[in-house]
Parts: sequence; C-alpha cells; structure tokens
Amino acid sequence: MKELLSHRFHLVFSMLMGAMMALLMTFVITLGKIGWQTDFRRAWTKAYALAYVIAVPVIHFRRHWPAS
Repeated sequence: MKELLSHRFHLVFSMLMGAMMALLMTFVITLGKIGWQTDFRRAWTKAYALAYVIAVPVIHFRRHWPAS
C-alpha cells in the first residue's frame, strides 16, 4: 500500500512539475522568439503541448536512471 501511494504521489508530482516547468519555459521562450503578436496564444499553446508531453515522462522516469 505504501509503495502504491508513493508511486501515485510521484506520478502526480511529475504531472504538476511538468505543467509548471513547461508553462513557464514555453511562455518565456515563445515571447522572446515571436513577441506579442496576434498568433502568440496559438504558438504558445502548441509549444506548451509539445513540451508537456516530453517533460512529464522525463521527470517521472528520472528516478529510475542511475545516479551519475
């Protein structure tokens, strides 16, 4: 039971951390790259969706990688 709760906590933590990290990073990078334009929201949403899909598995499975 304790292991299941630990796994669920890590999964939720990975999803929240990935969301916050991807949101902030894609906002700053997109704003710096194209500025405040009419299609900023579309470009940011597209970048965020891609970053989130990459960030969450990386954060979640990082604990299984050997330490350097």
